[in-house]
Amino acid sequence: MTPRKENALIWGGTLLLIGVLTLWRMSVLTMQEDTGPLPAGQRSLKPVDLHASKQLMPALEPMVIAFELARGVQVRRSILDLDNPKGGLPDLNASSLCLVGEHEVDREMVRRFDLESTLLGQDSVTTARPRYYLLHVPRDQADSNVTDLAAYLTQPEQVDRLLKDDSP
Repeated sequence: MTPRKENALIWGGTLLLIGVLTLWRMSVLTMQEDTGPLPAGQRSLKPVDLHASKQLMPALEPMVIAFELARGVQVRRSILDLDNPKGGLPDLNASSLCLVGEHEVDREMVRRFDLESTLLGQDSVTTARPRYYLLHVPRDQADSNVTDLAAYLTQPEQVDRLLKDDSP
């Protein structure tokens, strides 16, 4: 066998081995089962579902993109259709949260489903700015990415950025 054929065989075998190992590793990573809460210090890779009204989505978009880039977490965004009688608030699970107007929140629903709610724009009682509730399951049951996103969106500078477009 010539040296040229030997080199081609070595390169071909190496590439084939790398391809097989890559496919095996990807399949092992994607086929892992959810084993419950993560140990302290380990990050979750679960995506977050964020439901918000059509008016809030343009203001939320840059903040969500910044969160995704900083944390490496995918945030799937969906627009709520609360005007539709068949619409309404989505079922919230451990990896989802919802941002709705104060007038759209049913207090009984929050109590019935044991949701944690945070009022954004509480200081706007004297101003004409609307107020919004951020709803998600309680922190001890929620995925760590949900609690991180909720903490990020409730920071005073983020609330100001979110509500500034709605101010008169």
